[in-house]
Amino acid sequence: MKIKWFFYVFIGLMMTVSGFGDQFLDVRYSGAGNFKGKIWIPSGIGPFPVIVYNYDQFLDWRGEAMAKKSGYDLEPIMRALSHRRYIVFVPIERYRRLASIRAAFSYLEAQPIVKSDEIHLVGLSEGAFLSLLVAADVPELKSLTLIAPKALNQGGFFSIPNIMNRVEKLQMPIFFVSVAIDQKRYKKDSDAIYAILKLNKKISRFWAAPQTREWFWNPSSIAINPLIDFIDSQGK
Repeated sequence: MKIKWFFYVFIGLMMTVSGFGDQFLDVRYSGAGNFKGKIWIPSGIGPFPVIVYNYDQFLDWRGEAMAKKSGYDLEPIMRALSHRRYIVFVPIERYRRLASIRAAFSYLEAQPIVKSDEIHLVGLSEGAFLSLLVAADVPELKSLTLIAPKALNQGGFFSIPNIMNRVEKLQMPIFFVSVAIDQKRYKKDSDAIYAILKLNKKISRFWAAPQTREWFWNPSSIAINPLIDFIDSQGK
């Protein structure tokens, strides 16, 4: 019991003041369910702004270990996103549940090391679509970055028609990233969502990325820097 107590106190201290170098931790949090997350805390004294990253659905399809073997590894992505002193948080084992993303905000806002008024949301593919749905209910988000969003279903809540019902609620700056080469269905979804957001004057910045969506699995500076530049432009 003493060992367990010491462990929780130690984690709590690291979440308050990060002075041990970068920290990469697995955490559990709750809110309409119990969830798992990964958090990257930069070295130095907080509080820090935060990037919440919603991954490509490939990770849920294959599982984290198999996705990593296929080249989709969350740790280097989180490290790259944190480069300019951001905390990075990833809800894992998401399985298309919006509750896991919504609860992440409550979890982060309760941490002393977090600048609760500077939380940015970044999503890729289905993760971008889920981010878009959640953002409509979180007007205090500092920014939203959508990379090649893909709808989950053709009808119902997780479909493109539902975006049209929620687009007016989006109050934060939005960076929309398209990709040059994509599967026909994926490209169709991304173009349709872009058209809806543009028609409603919700896009603050647009980038036609020269590669496929898998390019964003690799945290190269060419792919990551435009995202961080946009987030930085919203002010720390």
